[in-house]
Amino acid sequence: WIEWMNKYDVGVNIEAMYGDPGELLRLWRPKDISVACRAINMTAYEELGEEVEPPAKFTIDMEHTASYGVDPWKEMEIFIEQEEHLAEEGYPMTDPDKPLTDILKMYHITKPGFESRSQSHRHGPFTHGDETIYTWLYKMVESGFCRNPDDPGIVMFEVGGEYREEMYVLRVAMDMIELGIK
Repeated sequence: WIEWMNKYDVGVNIEAMYGDPGELLRLWRPKDISVACRAINMTAYEELGEEVEPPAKFTIDMEHTASYGVDPWKEMEIFIEQEEHLAEEGYPMTDPDKPLTDILKMYHITKPGFESRSQSHRHGPFTHGDETIYTWLYKMVESGFCRNPDDPGIVMFEVGGEYREEMYVLRVAMDMIELGIK
């Protein structure tokens, strides 16, 4: 299966869904999802060697992470530290200068605190002046997200949310990050 995925450039992208702190046996912490992806990637590396692209990556959704009753950025800091450690130890398919580049594929831009389990849930918008989401995005890019020229990262907003100015704000934010505006 790994040869087939590599030949046809097929990958797997995992995202933690909305949850509850009392749920057991569910991967929801970014660091744990990364470990699961890395296990798949290590199998691919052992089978095909260095020419394999990591087949498993994941999507971070801060709103879903927050639904477990935690501070989502603290969870991201733990994840980034873990990836930095793996890179420093020489783990295959890691980069010490860009620890997130080969494991984090997508950032699902939402503002924690808006989602509910109802059918008509709201997703928090990314609006002008939103320093929290911008800061998170900046720090993730600084740690390697969206910095792999061979496999660019993806930032997306919630289609089920309110249509406002998210795409415009997202484009401006990425331009500002590229310019180094903290």
